[in-house]
Amino acid sequence: MSGNGRRTSRELSSSVYFADEAATQSPIVHAITLPYNLTDIMSIGNIYQVCDSIVDWDGDIQGILARLGHMCRMAYNGVYIEAGKRLDVAEEDLLEAAQVTAEKLDFEAELMSIAFDLTKYGDVVKHMVWDVNEGVTELQTIPRTSLTAVENRGQIGQIASIYHPNFYVFNETGATEQVFEADTCVHFPLNNKSSVMYDLRNRTTYNVWSKSPMMSLMSTMKWKLNSVINDILWTHRNVPREHHKLDLSMYTPEAFTGTPEERFQKAEDAAQAAAQAYHSNMQNMKADVGYVTDANTEITFVEPKSTNYQAPNEKIAQINESISNCLGLSPVVRQQSFASALMSGSFAVLQALSIAKIAVKGLERVLRKSLEVQFGPRFTERELRKVKLRLRLILEKDRSEVMRQIAIMIDANTVMPTFTPTEIREEWGKEALTESQIAEIVQNMQYGAKGTGRSPTIKSIKDDEKRTVRNKGDNWPNYDSEKDFRDELR
Repeated sequence: MSGNGRRTSRELSSSVYFADEAATQSPIVHAITLPYNLTDIMSIGNIYQVCDSIVDWDGDIQGILARLGHMCRMAYNGVYIEAGKRLDVAEEDLLEAAQVTAEKLDFEAELMSIAFDLTKYGDVVKHMVWDVNEGVTELQTIPRTSLTAVENRGQIGQIASIYHPNFYVFNETGATEQVFEADTCVHFPLNNKSSVMYDLRNRTTYNVWSKSPMMSLMSTMKWKLNSVINDILWTHRNVPREHHKLDLSMYTPEAFTGTPEERFQKAEDAAQAAAQAYHSNMQNMKADVGYVTDANTEITFVEPKSTNYQAPNEKIAQINESISNCLGLSPVVRQQSFASALMSGSFAVLQALSIAKIAVKGLERVLRKSLEVQFGPRFTERELRKVKLRLRLILEKDRSEVMRQIAIMIDANTVMPTFTPTEIREEWGKEALTESQIAEIVQNMQYGAKGTGRSPTIKSIKDDEKRTVRNKGDNWPNYDSEKDFRDELR
């Protein structure tokens, strides 16, 4: 700018002409910044409604909870009865009825649902709906976002200290208030021992409710939400953009007539019109179409010099690792060694099995309640307590490790009898052998060498069959290899 306030010809030729502000902004900026802000998500309602909003917003937390749920579902291994070597008629009927009930209520899906909500809220309460002819027919989840517990109905709507949850209340003092007796509900607590919590009515509760693991993530999620929005804005701002350098040196005041002010204004208007005309022609260009310009027009790219705009945000990755550790599931880290990944997987399985055991304890109560309602005094309380749900190891590598330990236990018995068959089976999660199973094993072992007690093999079975046939005849197959025999057995 010259001293008299007029721009020189050099300044006119280097002017930058922008499109309107709305045209330079991507819709993604408005889509991210307008609906989501820290105040809306973190102040949506009570603490459990905030947990819901965080899970809905954050895909990483959603994935962590889903993985824990799926692992707990895969750990389910059916119903069994703690019995001796033989199941009597009553125990067989009890087992069959328990299996039908577990299948009807879909305990696999219940395990997954309980694990998901248990990690999110810290507690899950389900109301048992039953029929005298069919037992428990449905498990209704009472929303944790509107759930409280009291010792007696007189405490509803009042300030008091709660020690024993004898009644569960949905939407306390609200228009849709419902009260459920504790005997009709099953409570799955994550860890309510020695825990002092304030409920949704600001009452002090002792050993009633568990603290949600998500509560420790409130400040972290504010940090992540702010970081994600800033990262989106930064990435949008730093996308490589074309820079068209136009030669506007011909639009000088000397090329126009009039007073000095008029010449400068005409030069500026002409330069701006030329730039806008060039910009308008470029708006309809296809991505795969080349440019045709004069020799003085230069097209380059403007991009950040310090970092690549596609580079991942390391700060967000660190926050995600912190979230995974808080929820008890080790994160999947890139460039992780095999040993580290193995240990992380083991800890994740321990977390899932611990949650599955909490769920199984409550579901066993549901199972016994259903059998009690359906069959009445036909089964005693002692018999009902024999009904159990079995869990199994989730990962194949863990099962292989247990089998290796079992092989060592069996081998140790050949040196000095140390472990009983029942102890060995318990290592695999099996109950003691029944008499029918023992008879089946003895019959199976007879295929081996007589008196050695060896397990049958393809060769021993083939040799045994050949010895039992006096005249092979024309129809006796000629096994060229053990594979052929194995294929025929299949």
